[in-house]
Amino acid sequence: MDSFYSNRYDFYSLYPQGETVYERNGFDEYPINEYSMFVDAVETIPYDALKIIDIGCGNALLLKHIIRNSKKRIIPFGVDFIKESIFEAKSSVLPEFADNFFCIDAGSYVFQCSFDLVLFDLSILRKDDSDAFLLHIRESGSRYCIAYIYCDVISKLNLSNAAVLLPNSFFRYILYTVEAEQMSLIMMDFSK
Repeated sequence: MDSFYSNRYDFYSLYPQGETVYERNGFDEYPINEYSMFVDAVETIPYDALKIIDIGCGNALLLKHIIRNSKKRIIPFGVDFIKESIFEAKSSVLPEFADNFFCIDAGSYVFQCSFDLVLFDLSILRKDDSDAFLLHIRESGSRYCIAYIYCDVISKLNLSNAAVLLPNSFFRYILYTVEAEQMSLIMMDFSK
C-alpha cells in the first residue's frame, strides 16, 4: 500500500471514536452550515425523487441530514472503508436503508447502476485516482455529482478551492461552486 493511502487509512481510522455521531464523523460540533450546503444543492436538481450515493459516507450522517431537510424523496446509498462507520450507518443512523451501505474502499467501488447524485470528497483519493474516479462517475450514467473538499485540506495543499482539483475537461459540467468556512463544494451536471 503506498504512503498516501496508508496515511489516509491511519488518519480516517481514528474517526469512529467519539461520543456523538458527528464526532465519529470527525466534527467537533454538528456541521449544520456545511450539511445545509448539500441540501441547497439537492434542491436545485429537477427531480422529485433522487437515488444518492455518498462515496466515503462515514456513518451516513450527511445522508440522514439530506433526507430530513430536503423536500425530495431520497433513496440513500453509501460506501466507506471503515467497518465501524458502515456498521453505525446500518444499525443506527439509517437502519431502514441498511442494505444500501457497503464497506469498500472508494477506489475499488464499481458502479453497478447509475445514480441521480453522487457525493464525492476529493481528498479521499490521490489526484490521478480522483480524476479517474470522476470519469467513472460520469461514465456510469450518473446525472449529477457534488465534489467537495474540506477547507483544512485546501489550506494544507495551498489551493484556492475544490475546482482546481478537477480535470480541465470537467469544467464544462460545473453548475456552480460555493465556499463556506469549512468546505468548498462544486456541483456538476453530467446529464448534459
